[in-house]
Amino acid sequence: MHCSKYNCVVKSVIISLHVLNMEMMYGFMYDGDDVWADGRVYDPEGGEEYRGKLRLVDENTMELRGYVLIPLFGRTETWTRMK
Repeated sequence: MHCSKYNCVVKSVIISLHVLNMEMMYGFMYDGDDVWADGRVYDPEGGEEYRGKLRLVDENTMELRGYVLIPLFGRTETWTRMK
C-alpha cells in the first residue's frame, strides 16, 4: 500500500469514525448461569456478522464466542473491563 503520512492518518480517522457508535453485538438472550446466547456479533474489520455467545467469567471479565453455524466453528475472545 502506498500512501503519504497525511493520507494514512486521514484513512485511519475515517475508519475510526465509521466504527464509532456502531452496534457491534445485539440480540443476546439470557440462558442461565451467567451465559447469554443466540446473539449476533459484527466484525468491522472483515465486515462480517457472526452468531455469538457471551459468558461472564467474573465482574470484570467476559468471554465472547463468535461462530458460524455451530459454536464448534468459531473463536473465543476474552474481554476485560478497563479501570
